Amino acid sequence: MKTGRPRPWDTVKSLKLSFPREWNEPASPSESIFLHIPSSVTTFHLLLPDYSDVSTHPNLTISENILTNLTTFTLDCNWSGTKMWKVLQLCKNVETLTLDYGFSEISYHEDGPYLLEVCNTGLLLPKVHTLRLHHMRPNVLDFIHLLKTPMLVELDISFSNFARSPTHYVDLADALDNFCISLVALVTGIRTLRKLRIHAVKMSKYQIRLIFTTISHLTQLTLDNVWFDGSVIDDLSYDMVNETLRIPLPSLRVFELLSLPVDFPLQPLKRFIEDRQLISLGDPLEKVVVTYQEYESATDSEETISALEKGRPVEFSVGFVKSDSG
Repeated sequence: MKTGRPRPWDTVKSLKLSFPREWNEPASPSESIFLHIPSSVTTFHLLLPDYSDVSTHPNLTISENILTNLTTFTLDCNWSGTKMWKVLQLCKNVETLTLDYGFSEISYHEDGPYLLEVCNTGLLLPKVHTLRLHHMRPNVLDFIHLLKTPMLVELDISFSNFARSPTHYVDLADALDNFCISLVALVTGIRTLRKLRIHAVKMSKYQIRLIFTTISHLTQLTLDNVWFDGSVIDDLSYDMVNETLRIPLPSLRVFELLSLPVDFPLQPLKRFIEDRQLISLGDPLEKVVVTYQEYESATDSEETISALEKGRPVEFSVGFVKSDSG
């Protein structure tokens, strides 16, 4: 507890608190370890132990005064129930929020009445402009639409950081269809959103097309270690040529395709950029970045890169990465 005497850490602005294993939370909330957090903290990173390492999930007795002071909050938690949501509902001034789900299947049904209330009203985070959702599993997707972020500018969604081939990815087919629909519904209603990153997942042509053809106000799209059929880019080019008023992502300025498989062809991307520039509807692309997972690229890459760089008002770069990161 804080006493009348000043403590050396009472002016700390940034704090990382990690619990590698279960801790003994006092029976009385007034004696909780979390009440030692100084009110000066505005950046807080809380890492809770894996759900399998705790026999009970203690209450997170973080004072409302602490939570309302935060502007940057990172929460690593894969516990079931709604303890995470009850903490977040007090983060009214958080601007940058990162939620790490630790790859776990999470159930929210044990706190029925509270969850029902959240489902009816949503969870308002009025000042969040950057939202990162990391290490997610399929069932977490069902609850993303409950986050109400009217000032959102940047959304970063990561499913894992260990898959090196599409056969290693979690099967997200049906869940991802629903997620993409929910994502489109979410972001089309947030006119402030400008940047979207999707990481470490296998997506169908339908899912890629849905993002490209329905989110009109994105200025930057990053597909990082996303496995998809490259022919969908040809399909988008066809749409542009034959339906000139249907420009995929008309506000797009920066397009990044990162950690591509070694056999991903660049020719469809070349045609997409050329057709988009020639039609001259929407904002012009300014930058395209492509990286491959290993130091080999598609057989047509050198020719395509040369053609893209020659006489095009688009900054185009290609690189190679040894390993993937979350």
